[in-house]
Amino acid sequence: MERVHLFIVGVYLLSSCRAEEGLNFPTYDGKDRVVSLTEKNFKQVLKKYDVLCLYYHEAVSSDKVAQKQFQLKEIVLELVAQVLEHKDIGFVTVDAKKEAKLAKKLG
Repeated sequence: MERVHLFIVGVYLLSSCRAEEGLNFPTYDGKDRVVSLTEKNFKQVLKKYDVLCLYYHEAVSSDKVAQKQFQLKEIVLELVAQVLEHKDIGFVTVDAKKEAKLAKKLG
């Protein structure tokens, strides 16, 4: 008897799910949300968001493959920032070489 109830509940749940909706993957809207963090804009960015996610990176070399990989990482960060924008979560990149003092200060 318990199996019948579980089966009925399972059928009900499956019928209420819409397969055609599927997953809603975000598309990049072109708005820049990921900020390149510097000593000058650090305090301003810190005040703007409740949570701040840092992405430390080395200076991008002139190699086209390295540049493309960095661009892909930036696009992924932009999409994540777009999805989490309403939760007041900010995303910043820190160039460990250009902003060595800031990078050391932040850890």
